[in-house]
Amino acid sequence: MAEILVILPTYNERESIPSLVEGIFTHAASAHVVIVDDASPDGTGDVADRLAGADKRIHVLHRPGKLGLGSAWAAGFRHGLVQSYQYFVQMDADLSHDPSDLPRLLDCARKGTDLVIGSRLAPGSRTENRKLHRRVLSYIGNGYARTLLNTQAYDLTTGYRCLRRKALETLNLDGLQASGYLFLIETAYLLSRQGCSVEEVPILFVDRKFGKSKFAATEAAKTIGFVWRLRRR
Repeated sequence: MAEILVILPTYNERESIPSLVEGIFTHAASAHVVIVDDASPDGTGDVADRLAGADKRIHVLHRPGKLGLGSAWAAGFRHGLVQSYQYFVQMDADLSHDPSDLPRLLDCARKGTDLVIGSRLAPGSRTENRKLHRRVLSYIGNGYARTLLNTQAYDLTTGYRCLRRKALETLNLDGLQASGYLFLIETAYLLSRQGCSVEEVPILFVDRKFGKSKFAATEAAKTIGFVWRLRRR
């Protein structure tokens, strides 16, 4: 059984998913991949099934509708926890996360870091083709959450992460309250409060090449109230 499970939530990602999976296996050949598809209207689920039929390292979870990123990652975690995976990697499926950064995240986790964050904001990170308003929102939102929650991490909303199994097992997945990108803030904060070690690895972030972003302005607005509630909790 492989030690590494890469979790890829998908919704209308048929153009990007084949090349992303190829890139993952190029840089982490021993990994397994689970694609969690929310009944994508563009046929992403069918593409994923064809990939899985050709490679036993790939598994597909089909869900009945668009249930959100947070629950998709949680579903991937549950899938891996019932098996013997030791490292759980979260990635976006739109090619914004470069698989060539995978070895550095995994190396950091293997050295004992419980949560490794592939950071867009830490010193040494770079972004390409990202619109100015998205960069500004990211800086403001993460700065606000970082200050209010008193964490050291610069990037609490990146979907590129690696968790060690022992850290993931401390989370009560059924008790998590956030959906969407707020799921990332909640899990990082809870792991930090439980004494898990956190380290950021700077990455290259490239804005998506295909499809439309799942991020909405309402997500930014929700962050303000949610972070306050999370701090009080």
